[in-house]
Amino acid sequence: MSLRSSVRSLALAAALALVAPACDDAGTPSTTPDTAQGDGQGDDAKADDADQPDEGPADDTSEPDPDVTVDGGSDAAHDSATEDVAAELPPVDDCEIEATLSSLQTEYFNKSCAFGACHSASGAKKSGNLDLSPGKSWAALVDVPALKAPGKLRVVPGDPDASFLVHKLEAPAVGEGDLMPFGAPTPMDPDCRIKRVREWIAAGAKDD
Repeated sequence: MSLRSSVRSLALAAALALVAPACDDAGTPSTTPDTAQGDGQGDDAKADDADQPDEGPADDTSEPDPDVTVDGGSDAAHDSATEDVAAELPPVDDCEIEATLSSLQTEYFNKSCAFGACHSASGAKKSGNLDLSPGKSWAALVDVPALKAPGKLRVVPGDPDASFLVHKLEAPAVGEGDLMPFGAPTPMDPDCRIKRVREWIAAGAKDD
């Protein structure tokens, strides 16, 4: 080959290199989009992205599960705590009777005992000679022997368990007559009336 032919071949090869498409490392034509070329649009987009502040993760707007507490427990823990607080509170006493003879007379004896043929002035002789009418009940009860229970007193001041009146209201022994008030199948109103009778006796069974 002559020198002139060699120079021509080299010049042709250089010209082809200038017009050939760019290739990647694998030898295939590059697929870089046009925005990466000299118009500058690709670079502008990257710059815009860089200028945007990092907003962090999206806010969680979902509602909390009402059945799950913050620490992962359930409502059972809350209910247990509520029960513990309730157990420390004193019980509610809605009994309207006071532990005094005057209150017992008005709200108990007059309504359930001192009338007709029962423990009234006219019927006392047929009811163990016990008159529970107003103005007579204290003298008929306190430190007075029980006719149907020898050895017992109707009311022992300061000792409700030894008082025959309490026995008759709660559970009289065999031979001591019926449960009072007459006709009651079970102790009548133990959480109010009987409770106040007990409290009155425990406080000294005063004529108050």
